[in-house]
Amino acid sequence: MADGEIILCPNDFWSDGYNFNQMPELLLKDMNQSDLLIFKGDLNYRKLVEDRDWDYTTPTADLIDYFDTNVLINRVLKSEVIVGLQKENVPSYENSEWTYNAKYGIIEFL
Repeated sequence: MADGEIILCPNDFWSDGYNFNQMPELLLKDMNQSDLLIFKGDLNYRKLVEDRDWDYTTPTADLIDYFDTNVLINRVLKSEVIVGLQKENVPSYENSEWTYNAKYGIIEFL
């Protein structure tokens, strides 16, 4: 950055179907050297939390503890997978339409 350069680090992992907790060790080590990792979008979110049917209040930090740096997650809800909410912020436990109708989103900094 100081030299005004962008350094590209290609890796087959980015186009494979694996979750982020299955990231190759060397790639994870490189990413953890960053001050901040930014993840955007529904697919990246699902890959972060293993695309499982978690309770909405499951702490996100518990699911992405493989990162040793700050993480920012930005996502419009387009699938039923969501974690990290406080119980009082869950719109409904009976009707899950809010989880995939794209009317809600999250921004979470960990």
